[in-house]
Amino acid sequence: MMEEVFQFTIARAFAKNAHGLARVGRVRSRTATFETPNYVATTSRGVIPHISPDNLEAHTNIQGLYVPLEDFIEQHKPTKPAPFLSYAPSRQDTSATKAFLGLPENKLVILGARRTPPVSTPITNTNSDIAVCTSVGFQKLPASEYVDIVKALQPEMVVAVGDVPPVGYTAGWRRLDKMFSRTERWMKEITEAKHDTDHESGGTVPGLRSAIFAPIMPVSSEHQRWYLDLLSDDLRESLSGLAIYDTDTALDIPEALFDLARLSLAEPKTPQQLLRGVSLGIDIFTAPFINDATDAGIALDFKFPASKRSLSEESIRVALGLDMWGTEHSINMRPMVDGCQCLGCRTQSRAYVQHLLSAKEMLAWVLLQLHNLHVMDLFFADIRKSIEDGTFEREYDLFERYYEHEMPEKTGKGPRVRGYQFKSEGPNEPKKNEPAFRAFDKVDNTTTDPAESAPGADMLATDLQRQGLGEITKE
Repeated sequence: MMEEVFQFTIARAFAKNAHGLARVGRVRSRTATFETPNYVATTSRGVIPHISPDNLEAHTNIQGLYVPLEDFIEQHKPTKPAPFLSYAPSRQDTSATKAFLGLPENKLVILGARRTPPVSTPITNTNSDIAVCTSVGFQKLPASEYVDIVKALQPEMVVAVGDVPPVGYTAGWRRLDKMFSRTERWMKEITEAKHDTDHESGGTVPGLRSAIFAPIMPVSSEHQRWYLDLLSDDLRESLSGLAIYDTDTALDIPEALFDLARLSLAEPKTPQQLLRGVSLGIDIFTAPFINDATDAGIALDFKFPASKRSLSEESIRVALGLDMWGTEHSINMRPMVDGCQCLGCRTQSRAYVQHLLSAKEMLAWVLLQLHNLHVMDLFFADIRKSIEDGTFEREYDLFERYYEHEMPEKTGKGPRVRGYQFKSEGPNEPKKNEPAFRAFDKVDNTTTDPAESAPGADMLATDLQRQGLGEITKE
């Protein structure tokens, strides 16, 4: 009998609150265990930004990663697969995906077609293709080919493709009908792959062993009622979870799908939005704002539960992070966050991190990313404990009143932006990155002879300091 590749169990009874149902659970795969609610780190071309595989293993507690397929298929053709898709590990019991990316086997991998947040594309989905943004431009990925790729890679979890509109998009009835008919067709195609047999293994192993997460559209419940009924009645046995693109749609999950794991791809921008998702029963989150904060030079600084304050202090909200670009840190020898036990805070000072940022040294973003991931690990561990203790509702309300509702404003220049991270705005748009080198300032021909302006023996020290050594003055 085939070993279960994925299993989700709810560890204990739900904690009811004013917003919905918060719950504690556990995801088990063949090699990984993942406590929920929790977050998965978002990757760029297979790696967590600024984190090398050795640092991932030695200095983080990350249990899962979200890997977008569009990062690897820029040169992919059915006759000549991309290296990511044709890589064969040396050991048969090793995941091809993890072996190619250099990930340890005890990390959970979620494969999706698109990044989170996705770059909007000028081309639209069709009845057979989805539009993706690769590192060399926009392309179309056939939905059937996506199924074949998933069967080849066999990640623990896969997000099924859907004709997902942007959150907040107002669709007419014709667009809604097209959206759900396409998604229904693609869902049936990937769930049928569960029942295919791999003839190379003697017909005993299903062609697709990955846990399938069905997309829930970011539209109102009445607009997708029949689609939810399809998932509940016809496809339920083939599903392991739901992929949610709008947090509010978690309120509309039918009872037949209630015990499935819920993955949020809703692009939260603050920890408050993560807490709202937890309150609605979402189990797994992507949190792109972690990478955004790191790139902006911000050290996250929040805890759950928040500290209790007196009534006189409640009118002043506390910032969610510390902008390390500030010159006030240049001689500050305290750690980024007092009491933090991450590698950066244990070994370095604010002054050193601020110096690294000013010098554009990539070690600055390594230390910030390790710190921010550590903060998120503790954040979710404390959330799980509060649900188990029955205090989540009260502590959620306290957190809302204690902290600012937006991240600190970015003041410095982050790392270079990659071309596949944003959509072009058209011709003559300003460059996203400043040039690394600049031309010397043009000097006109009216400058005096250097010898005439060189400092003499009778020059006062104050004049010498003002002019500087070796500098040429203009008349």
